[in-house]
Amino acid sequence: MKRLAEQIKTLIIALLVFSMLFLWGKNMQLRFPSGNQAVESHPVLDSDFWIFTDSTTPHTDITVDKKYFSPIAITLITNSVARTSATNSTLTSRLWSGIDELVLEVFSSAYECKGSGLNEWNEVLLKSDFILVDFPSSLPYMTLCALENKTSEFASGELCSIKTLALYPDENNVLSALSIDSEQNVYAFRPIKDASAMIYDFNSNNLTAYTVNKGFIPSTLAINTSFEALPKHHAVMTSAPTLETITVSNPIASLFYEPSYADGMSNSSLISHPTVTGLLDVFEINPATVGVYTDASARLVFINSDTRLVIDPSGSVEYAISRDGTPQILTSSLLESDRTQFSSFEQVNAATHFLNLLKGTFIGEKTELILDTVSRTSGKTEYVFSYFNQLCRISCTQSEASVRLVFDDMGLVEATITPLSVSLSTESTNDRHSVVASVTESVAIILSSIDKAGLPIDDFRPVYICETYDTPTAPVWATVTERT
Repeated sequence: MKRLAEQIKTLIIALLVFSMLFLWGKNMQLRFPSGNQAVESHPVLDSDFWIFTDSTTPHTDITVDKKYFSPIAITLITNSVARTSATNSTLTSRLWSGIDELVLEVFSSAYECKGSGLNEWNEVLLKSDFILVDFPSSLPYMTLCALENKTSEFASGELCSIKTLALYPDENNVLSALSIDSEQNVYAFRPIKDASAMIYDFNSNNLTAYTVNKGFIPSTLAINTSFEALPKHHAVMTSAPTLETITVSNPIASLFYEPSYADGMSNSSLISHPTVTGLLDVFEINPATVGVYTDASARLVFINSDTRLVIDPSGSVEYAISRDGTPQILTSSLLESDRTQFSSFEQVNAATHFLNLLKGTFIGEKTELILDTVSRTSGKTEYVFSYFNQLCRISCTQSEASVRLVFDDMGLVEATITPLSVSLSTESTNDRHSVVASVTESVAIILSSIDKAGLPIDDFRPVYICETYDTPTAPVWATVTERT
């Protein structure tokens, strides 16, 4: 009995010692967290529309690379005559640099944003002199500010996304604006009473001064035509643009099409290929520290406990970190900063800086990649950049022609990339797209309406539909619907 009591006493003492050691360890963990730095507070960016808030730290010296942003058309209406810069990237860029001051002005603190309606939108479209700016899809106006490095003194009132922006004079010739998004929501940017708003002369002579630039295409707004299927602000080109045939290539797809791979190239040979090693470099992945295998779809998969990179034979690349992992590609490293917390404006800068790592080897140096959509959910911001040629969208049947980047507050957490290089084709093509591209807009609208089975037409312009890489691709008149 005495021996049993001694054993129980020993067990109790052991449990007490273990409890004391556990509590001491927890106390030390609170005092000295793992790693060399103290735990920092990382408040979630409060920005459904990416507003710069309450940061007192200076911005990074690296600014957004504007080559990844452009309107797809700017239309000038003078004396009720419309001219559009659609399909002319040089002219559109020149016009944007001339009016971006007006755009940033209506987004300034001298203005207030309020919801409006289609009636006011249609009234503005009946004015004799105004400017229409058309973006690839609806972009938050705060993102447009970020792309122009405007980081303070924003318009008060409501927040909105903008697909098309109308700049016009009010009854006192004061600069005003209306915007409309992809869901036909209209917002008005009007000067606040007693604010020193900009006076801008919208008379015909002033706007006509822009038209000395070559490359405008005569057009008419759908409000003045029988094209009832189109939005009333849509500029229907009255003469066909001159568009070259292009060739679209994909360095990833080309790798899998190589005869050596078709003949049974081993994984070890594929992994050591310069195209693959270059891609691993971009994503900061050391092939010696990850597992590598080929799945049932012949995709090459690199994986470890924190990251996963998948290279598909179709030419697309998928990257993701684990749910609890820390991004390998940090915003701080992209922006060359010692800070750990960044504004959403700086995040746009980081996204374009990452794209520059892909330029040349994976994305053609002269290939147009333009910011298409921006969305934010659950503390993550998604940027989608789509491919264009002369501001005409490129669509590939093999995979989605875009670059999708997802950032959280620390860095890049997801990416889906189809690397493409677009060049002018030296070969002629006799495929069916050449025939379709030569029909008039009215015939093409009828054909497209049939193809869309009665669905409403959101947009209508020439696009490039690439069915096979490395073959000539001609433009085709087609509908372009908003992303869902």
